[in-house]
Amino acid sequence: MRKIIQLACLGIILLLLSCNIDSQSNEFNPLVLLSKYGSSSLTVHATYNGDPATDGSGKMYVYLFDELGTTSRDPIYKESTDAAVTIGEEVAIKVDHIRDGNYYVLVFYDYKGGDNNDNQTDRYVLYGLSGNTAFTSVASTYSVAGDTVLNGVSFGNMYKLQAQSRYLSTACSLAVEATYTGTAKDTGTGQDVRVPVLYPGAGHPAAGRAHLYRVN
Repeated sequence: MRKIIQLACLGIILLLLSCNIDSQSNEFNPLVLLSKYGSSSLTVHATYNGDPATDGSGKMYVYLFDELGTTSRDPIYKESTDAAVTIGEEVAIKVDHIRDGNYYVLVFYDYKGGDNNDNQTDRYVLYGLSGNTAFTSVASTYSVAGDTVLNGVSFGNMYKLQAQSRYLSTACSLAVEATYTGTAKDTGTGQDVRVPVLYPGAGHPAAGRAHLYRVN
């Protein structure tokens, strides 16, 4: 009788391991979950110094990726604080059961609510060898083996996820030469001041266009 029960249990386990509950996502695929399971951990010490959440949870999240795509979706490993963090106070977020390897580390603050944890305008930072950054072009992987610690992660309002949770890719500059033909305005310094504004790319109705605004 015991052997029959053991065989039945083994059959159920094999069935679970062979099924794919959601063909569009690996999150519920037992085989994928088993392949990601490891014995190492990463504890990230991070501080958020920006504005408090609007309708977000105020929690801080850590996502790990083996490849850094264009958005913050589909991490291999993830963890968060249990509750909203206190602004300016360091927290420790531990991600368990990681396989040894090199991973891109994303830390973000849930500033804006939505269908996902990571949404447009959520504040974020990526790990980089030369310091924390917002830009994928200079982000670096971090080696995880055993009980690993990452210290000194600090960020605020400067870096924000874009539409569809996209990262910023690289820093750049733009020189604009323009002539103002309207009525001159005395600013007190004898100069007419003009400020160029370049709209962001993806998701903005004025994507790719620069506008000049005259400062009175």
